[in-house]
Amino acid sequence: MSKKEPRLLQNKKSFNLTLYGTDFAWAAAITAIFVVTIELFYRMIVDYNGKYTSDVRYYVVETPVSGEQHDRLITILFQWFYDINHNTLEANLYLAAVIAALVIVNFAAIRYFINDDGAEASVPRYAIQLFSVLMLFIGPMYVPVVHEFVFRKSFASFAWHSPTQQSMTLFAVIAAVCFMKMYSGYESGKVSASWWAATAVTTLIATGFKPSYTISLCLTIVVMFIADLIKGGREGFVKRLGQLFIMGCAAVPSGLYMIWLHTREFEEGTQFGEEHKVVLDLAHVIYYEHLWAAVIFGIAFPIAVFCIMHSKFRDSKYRFSLYIFVMGVLQWALFDETGTRGNFGNFTWGRLFGCYFITLAASAAALELFYDKKSSDSGSHRKIRIAVVSVILCWSVLSQLYYFWLVLSGRGYYN
Repeated sequence: MSKKEPRLLQNKKSFNLTLYGTDFAWAAAITAIFVVTIELFYRMIVDYNGKYTSDVRYYVVETPVSGEQHDRLITILFQWFYDINHNTLEANLYLAAVIAALVIVNFAAIRYFINDDGAEASVPRYAIQLFSVLMLFIGPMYVPVVHEFVFRKSFASFAWHSPTQQSMTLFAVIAAVCFMKMYSGYESGKVSASWWAATAVTTLIATGFKPSYTISLCLTIVVMFIADLIKGGREGFVKRLGQLFIMGCAAVPSGLYMIWLHTREFEEGTQFGEEHKVVLDLAHVIYYEHLWAAVIFGIAFPIAVFCIMHSKFRDSKYRFSLYIFVMGVLQWALFDETGTRGNFGNFTWGRLFGCYFITLAASAAALELFYDKKSSDSGSHRKIRIAVVSVILCWSVLSQLYYFWLVLSGRGYYN
């Protein structure tokens, strides 16, 4: 950044706001995404071309109009939107605002990774802004013949058709960063009460939209905390155990909500002869079509980045992103639902968020690979590694832009 680039806006109360030239371009990109997604969600709502068997239409139109009573946060929210003017305008604006807000949250999360790594001086602001937008489109690579799926049967990271997944992802990313900030404080010797509270609140909100993130988080907490206790040995064991217990309690409000939701959604239905169960079932994994292709081409970008920069996993925040991904995959692989909710695929969203968050962490690592020679191998092979990551990144983004165009132009999201 040149010294002439920032414009400093000041007032007499010593409040400073530094704006860069690229900030205006970034704001324009966010505005464009907001406008385009308004059109996308409108088409999903009205079932444009009869191709959208979409969760958006179900939540925004069908459920509020039918008058069905639901206890989940997302259905309450869309019922409230519909009752304002008995149309879908407010819901449409909300959905587009979630996507725009997610870009801003992506920026904050990637910058946190980079700053915590000490690479903030090397990675330019505009590059982080670019990746905050690209995060919406870093997904499965379209490979004709070998792996022709662009969403379905892929380890995708973002679902344009699902308002629950979009809303959960927004708050789950915030909650994940809050947890990492809290955990880094623990590693420095003190658990921050403010980050603990922020983790508890944002995790609860994310759970209100979709419990999948909290399931992965709880499993991740167990693994991380047990590993810390073993690694720490006997010295200070009681103190560490107490601090870890306090941090783990940040997930208690979400856990209580999940117990209540399970009772409402599953157990009460049995009174009317409807059987609802959460079961262990590996069948959907065993018979998954092109599983290895789905994994390799679905998350090719983070695979490539972390094969090159595997040393990043020595850092707790990168290990956290890996654990969230692994636990999301295990959640999808092990758990299934039966009864009338058997096709909802709620546990799939745990895998989806895991793919999203490890891609977010990979984006930060990739930026350090591109710009910070101290964070990566600066030898003769560095250019080759950058070229490989760049090709995979471009391929992923172009594939998902193609998929986005398909759904925007009236094709179903199963394409």
